[in-house]
Amino acid sequence: MNKPNFYVGNEPSFATPWLYNWTGTPWRTQKVVRDVINTVFSDDPGGLPGNDDLGAVSSWYVWAAMGLYPEIQSVGGLTIGSPVFDQVVIRWADGQKTLTLNATGAGTNAPYVHAVQLDGQAVDMPWLWLADLKKDSTLGFTLGAAESQWGKDSAARMPSFGLDGFDSLGAAMNNRGIGTDGEPADRELEGYTFDMEGWSYSAKALAAAGAASGATVSFNGVDFTWPDGKAGLDNMVAQGQVVTFPVPRAAGTLALLGSATAASEAPTGKLSVNYTDGTRQSFDLRFDDWTLGGGGGTPGSYNKIALTTDHRVSKSGSVDTTKAYVYYWDAALDKQRTVKSVTLPYQTDNGALMHVFAMTLK
Repeated sequence: MNKPNFYVGNEPSFATPWLYNWTGTPWRTQKVVRDVINTVFSDDPGGLPGNDDLGAVSSWYVWAAMGLYPEIQSVGGLTIGSPVFDQVVIRWADGQKTLTLNATGAGTNAPYVHAVQLDGQAVDMPWLWLADLKKDSTLGFTLGAAESQWGKDSAARMPSFGLDGFDSLGAAMNNRGIGTDGEPADRELEGYTFDMEGWSYSAKALAAAGAASGATVSFNGVDFTWPDGKAGLDNMVAQGQVVTFPVPRAAGTLALLGSATAASEAPTGKLSVNYTDGTRQSFDLRFDDWTLGGGGGTPGSYNKIALTTDHRVSKSGSVDTTKAYVYYWDAALDKQRTVKSVTLPYQTDNGALMHVFAMTLK
C-alpha cells in the first residue's frame, strides 16, 4: 500500500496494474491485480481501503473481480485479467442479452489464465471488443495457480492509446500559440497560450516578420503555408499525431517550422516518415526554446532561425520586449519512395514540449 508499489487508498491510477497486458506479460497483470484484491480488500469493517471517491475504488474492485477492465476510455473494449468467481452473469442495458463468464478452476489463489474462449472460439490475447460480447455471449476461462504464458505473443496486436490519424496538419492542431496585442486570450480554447503559462507569439510581430495569417512563408528555398487560425488553433504540440498528405508523393526533403517550450535544453523526439510501400525512415526532430531561454541562449546546429519577432504577448493582452523565434528543421528523404504520412514524436527526451506550425515536402 506504499510507494513505490501501487497505492489504491485514494485517487489511484486505476489503469496501471493492467498495463502488463501491453508488454507481452499478461500473467503479471493477473498476479498484481489479484494481489491487490487479496491484500487490500476484505469483507470486514475496514475492508474498503482509504477514500472510495463516490464508489470509484469499489467499482475498480468489481471490474477486477470479474477479470475484465475498460482500460482505454475512448475505445470500445475490455482488457482481460482473471475472474475470482466461477460464474458471473452480466445483463446488458437492453434487458435482453447477457454475457456469461464461466471460470474453471477459479479461486483466491488461482490468478493465472491458461486459456480463454469466447463462444467456443479460442482467444489468444488479453483484449475483447464490446461488439463481440453483446450477442448473448459466453466467455470461458481456464485458471490455475501456476504461471502461464497465455497471451505472451499478443502485445503488438493490442489496441493503442495513441492518437488517431489526421488528414491534414490543420486537423491535428491542438494549441493556440498566437495572441493579439491588447486583447485577452480566449480561455475556451485548448492550450490558449503557447507556453501553457501565459505567453504567446504576437500576431502583429509575426506579420512584421513575414508570417501573417494564412501567408506563404519561404525559408531555405522551401515554401510553407502559415496557419490562418480560423479554427482557433494554430499549432500542434507533438503527441504522436499521424498526419497524412492529401496526395502521396516522392520528395527529397521534409521540412517543418516549429519551436519548443519549457526547454532549458532543446528536446529531441523521434519523427517517422511513412512510405506507401510500408517502409519508414526515422529522424531526430529537435527544436530550440521559443525565446532561447528569455534571450540567454543560442540556436543549435540542428535547426535554423526562420522567423524572429521583437515582442510577445501575454494572456491579458499586454506585451513585453522578449524576442520569440520560429525555427526551421529539415531531413533528407529517399526520392525513390513515395511519402504517405508523417508521425510526429510521441514524447521528448527531456519532457519539454515541441510545437509544429507548418510542414511541407519538397
